[in-house]
Amino acid sequence: MRMAAGHGVSRFPAMPRAMLAMHLSRVDGAAWSIAQPATFHTLTTQPSVYTHAGNITALGLIVRPSAAACLLGQACGAMTNQALPWSAIVGESEAVRLAEEIERLRTEAACLRVLMASFGRAMHSVALGRWQQTERLCEAVGWSGAQAGDTVGIGRRQLERRCLTVLGVSPKQFERLERFHRALSAVVTQDAAPLAQTALDAGYCDQSHLALDARQLGGASVREMKSLAAPGTPWWALSTPRAMRDAPDRVLL
Repeated sequence: MRMAAGHGVSRFPAMPRAMLAMHLSRVDGAAWSIAQPATFHTLTTQPSVYTHAGNITALGLIVRPSAAACLLGQACGAMTNQALPWSAIVGESEAVRLAEEIERLRTEAACLRVLMASFGRAMHSVALGRWQQTERLCEAVGWSGAQAGDTVGIGRRQLERRCLTVLGVSPKQFERLERFHRALSAVVTQDAAPLAQTALDAGYCDQSHLALDARQLGGASVREMKSLAAPGTPWWALSTPRAMRDAPDRVLL
């Protein structure tokens, strides 16, 4: 995201994904300087609005729920609706290393690669088996909610406890967030798809339930979010699914 001089607003719907973000600034093509240290934004259960000053470039990595849960579980435990300093998760030395590497760079692409490298080093400390187990839990609960116990081989009460411990939300809450995320991603990437069919494909029983979630989890109507899913608007973040779809070198973690 590039923000011009003055003050701007960024709006985000509730998201089952996390995001690692850093704000940078520079003058006249010089090397980047850090306007705001890297922060890790956890899973959110409500829409968010951020007001910020201009002349800022924001870099962000969208993080899968399983990866976020593994990182937070090691450092902070399950958390929601929080913006944590990256240093609180990876330690002060890694945060300082990231800042020092960024301040030697002159291109946005290079800064993004360094941010990805920092995230990759953090994930190296996560056991592969734990990551796979958490991914399986997220996938099952994201589609089946409280009925996912059979898929992962545990009872309903144990599933409830595990979701609260690992994700910070109940199976029903996580299923709702994932369903809305699927629908909203489809809405902003499939221009010609009927909204009613998009709702059904995402797991809603009808279009009216998607409209209700849009108001409660997005803070706006589906049509409003779709029409403003572009760079230069408060809903610029909703253009990310289209950008990820079209980018030939996208990386999912």
